[in-house]
Amino acid sequence: MNLEEEIKIYGAKGAVIKYIHEYDNKIPIEPYVLIPVGYDWRNYQSEINKLGNSLVRSSSPLEDGERLSFAGLFRTEKFDGEDSINLVLDSTKSEDALDYARIHNIFEPITMGLVFQRNSNSSWNYNMLRHPHQENLIFIMGRPVYNPYSYSENYIFDENIKVPPEIEDVLEIYKKIES
Repeated sequence: MNLEEEIKIYGAKGAVIKYIHEYDNKIPIEPYVLIPVGYDWRNYQSEINKLGNSLVRSSSPLEDGERLSFAGLFRTEKFDGEDSINLVLDSTKSEDALDYARIHNIFEPITMGLVFQRNSNSSWNYNMLRHPHQENLIFIMGRPVYNPYSYSENYIFDENIKVPPEIEDVLEIYKKIES
């Protein structure tokens, strides 16, 4: 099955996590359980329980795509039962998510799969993206996260200039993944 087909089944986040896990063992992925779009999470409860301390994450077929991102509009919650799952599922009906959908001419209901993933309790959280037209620029969002509910600092890093010391290790990992 190709990635596009799996996105329809598991949502974008779930399909990408599954793809990376299956095809690129250089990237560490915490154990996870995927719940397909429209399926009842309770049917996977024994697998979810084996994860221990975990998060429940959104995974819509509409998010993280080439045309649409829905970035920051769907929720991730610490899994503590049905209430946390409802918060994630209900985020598809938030005013911001619905406004974003309307702006992009999406009028059908927003569907959602779920990703249950072991909580790594990591104190480091970085996302990096190379600029599509200026390859020497890397956008870096993140920092050591002492409070997971606080916002991160953002950087634009030019590889032709000295690397800030606090991101040297993270940048090296990014370059290894990229190659």
